[in-house]
Amino acid sequence: MTNFINRLRDGENIVLWIGDILGKLMGYPSKRDLAKLVYNDLDKYSKLEVSDVNSLADVCQVYLDSVTGSKLKLLNKLKNSYSNSKETSDLFYLFPKSPFISAVVTTNFDNLIENSYGPDIQKMDVQGECEIGTSLPRLYKINGDFEHLDKMLVTKQDLRKLKLLSLYNPLFENLKCELKDRILLFIGYDLEDPDTRDILSLIYKKLGDSKPNAYFVTSSSIINTETINWLNSNEIKLLKQNEIEFLTELKTYLIDKKHIPYTDDKPKGLSIKKKLQVIADDEIPKPFDLEKEPRQPKVKKIIIGENFEGKVKTYFEMQSEFVQNLQLPISRSNIPEFTRKEKITTIGKVNVTCGDSTLLNFTLKFLKSNGVNYFEIKNRECKIIFEGKVSKDNKIITTDRYLAYSISESLPIKRSLEVCDFFLNLFSGERLEFNIGYLSASLTMKNKIEKFKIEKILDVLNKYSFICSEAKVTPNEKFSKILKKSYEVDIIFHTILGKPLDSKIDIDIKNEDFIEGDTVIIVRSFKTNLKGLKFNILETISLEDTVTKSELEGSGVYGFGKKTKIIFKKDLDFFASS
Repeated sequence: MTNFINRLRDGENIVLWIGDILGKLMGYPSKRDLAKLVYNDLDKYSKLEVSDVNSLADVCQVYLDSVTGSKLKLLNKLKNSYSNSKETSDLFYLFPKSPFISAVVTTNFDNLIENSYGPDIQKMDVQGECEIGTSLPRLYKINGDFEHLDKMLVTKQDLRKLKLLSLYNPLFENLKCELKDRILLFIGYDLEDPDTRDILSLIYKKLGDSKPNAYFVTSSSIINTETINWLNSNEIKLLKQNEIEFLTELKTYLIDKKHIPYTDDKPKGLSIKKKLQVIADDEIPKPFDLEKEPRQPKVKKIIIGENFEGKVKTYFEMQSEFVQNLQLPISRSNIPEFTRKEKITTIGKVNVTCGDSTLLNFTLKFLKSNGVNYFEIKNRECKIIFEGKVSKDNKIITTDRYLAYSISESLPIKRSLEVCDFFLNLFSGERLEFNIGYLSASLTMKNKIEKFKIEKILDVLNKYSFICSEAKVTPNEKFSKILKKSYEVDIIFHTILGKPLDSKIDIDIKNEDFIEGDTVIIVRSFKTNLKGLKFNILETISLEDTVTKSELEGSGVYGFGKKTKIIFKKDLDFFASS
């Protein structure tokens, strides 16, 4: 819809709601860029806790919950992404010259609006009483900025505070007043961004029945059904323009109304950063040449082979890599090195129970090293060492400070399942119990990280046992080899099941002539080489969402965390024909 600005009636005002696409045009990172930055800094355990890699709030919450994460470290990481001097287009200086803009709202962290308005805008405090008592336009920065780190909203927990705390009630009351009898115009927002949807849904919920007359500027020609339903439910109308086209239209309107002179010079007296070269009329994107009709979106089938340029990796594949990368034997220790064993006492033989699992024939020892007392229970299959002491009633008590364990890598599959079940019970918080003479123990060693590791190992072992049963072969591979070949186990397992697998994928595909709206299907082939389980397998990865404009890079496409359906099937002819 063109000429939106020209249809404004005299005296009709706009509340401008600005998203990070405008900031990205000026060189600032988008919320998705920041999410990727933080995600890449997570350890391999924490990455698996992220439910949506495109959500900055989700990724930041996992970062904060991780062992190494802290709020200050997180905010400084984000702040550093804004530290370099950025460019500011002359088109941003149109906002202060637009008499019908009464307020600006943004979820961005940058200072583009402050730099373009200078002193001619009132920055409102979103965390307290701040009455609308000025003729100047007002600026509401919902998520805060780096000038007040303590007020920034970047994690899921922060956004919950925005929803629940009365601290933000004045903000919502002010927004109700600002939007009364005014047009709400969204510009620069990614309709598919999960954090954007959460924030806007919250605002609309707070507004109740007093929904404003709202418009959404977007250049996207492909909008999913969920987004369309959300827009319709909130009576938001679409303006099919890109951001530069809209701002250029605004410039023309201001010249016609004599609010600004016809000149390409930037307005004087404004606080600015660095001015971009002015966009001339002949540089504005032109319509397609009617003689050469552009191709329509289509299904693009990409076969991964020798000539493929780029990278693809599914999250299903990443989860298998986690098991493949486990060091053998399976172990963990935070005990200082035994540089000086002051005392070693063998107490005797014990059977050890944990939950519904019992392991037999352990040797119980008392160790003392560097002034610390330890107990060790060990047999040929596994070992546990923990710091402890004996109470007055002859019960062994753990201090929960030092713990080490290991599982033999040479166990047969059936026995490895039984031993891993024992350790899963242990790290889930079940009591480890044994008795020997006058000594007894009833200890808990709950550990979330080690539980997660053992769960992944058991998942692979159970799948391998299922595969061997279905294929009627003896499960005679070593425990260590099954873990190193976990991805082969996974794809054989899902080939046998024959059901589509939900996952996500990161893609970076070069030189394939993509356009917005294309549907991507990726095909890969594998050969498995486990004993008795040698197959040729074809993997078909179907991306659920079409290619968006922001994902296009030259003639290629780059996507991060895109939802997929994966199907594995046996293909005896694929390798012969490829």
